[in-house]
Amino acid sequence: MLHGINPLLHGDVLRLLDGAGHGNGIIVADGNFPARALGLPVVVMSTTDVAAAIRATASVTPPDGHAEYAYRWMSPDPGAPAFDDTRQNEALAELRAWAGTMPGAPVARSAFYDVARSCALVIQTIDHSPYCDFILVKGVVVPASAQPVCGGD
Repeated sequence: MLHGINPLLHGDVLRLLDGAGHGNGIIVADGNFPARALGLPVVVMSTTDVAAAIRATASVTPPDGHAEYAYRWMSPDPGAPAFDDTRQNEALAELRAWAGTMPGAPVARSAFYDVARSCALVIQTIDHSPYCDFILVKGVVVPASAQPVCGGD
């Protein structure tokens, strides 16, 4: 355990988040998402739902203000049956709070997997709600002093 760090962010999650660079996508997915099929690093949060995983991830990851969309989410393909979107809306509320005025956008299920392949990692939860798959785009971590943190003598 670390002081000041959300306890959902265990060492494996923090290592992968730290390794992601600005502009990299971070997938936070439900338990049905075919995470391992993408060939990306996968870390499991086995005790939580997607909204809590997004909140934890957002606590240490700034949004990318230069990306077209700060976040994306899986939406049903045209003609798909209606679904209970309660859990998806909870997760979207977390993303909107994280991104502020930066926009997000839905991606149809069939296209979401193509977008997901270019991401840096997958955080998979035990959530089994439909369409609870999201991509957060990591921004630049700016030093508090706004001074270079490395340099010459």
